[in-house]
Amino acid sequence: MLFTKAEIRFQHQLIYALPIEEQYVTIIQMDNGGIIQLHKLIKIGNDYSDLILVATHYCKQGKMVKILPEIHEISINKTISILFHQHQTLLNITILNDKGVMLLNAKRP
Repeated sequence: MLFTKAEIRFQHQLIYALPIEEQYVTIIQMDNGGIIQLHKLIKIGNDYSDLILVATHYCKQGKMVKILPEIHEISINKTISILFHQHQTLLNITILNDKGVMLLNAKRP
């Protein structure tokens, strides 16, 4: 089933309207408290295994890692403010570590 751009945009708006905790799916939870969560809008591409590898490293240290959907430069400030409610940035954030607020840009050139 193919969706129009308007239908896709509407689906995205529905997910972004959810409370933050409902926008993520936990894929790994370790005994030490480490957690890896994927945003519901993430597109699994060629760099997915690399993202999971990096996230697992921090998860093993007992940290929570949230893997965000790809953010395009045009909509980055709007998307960041939706995802983080009032936090503004100019970075293309792919991984956010909640403890210590470590931001990594995992986008390949």
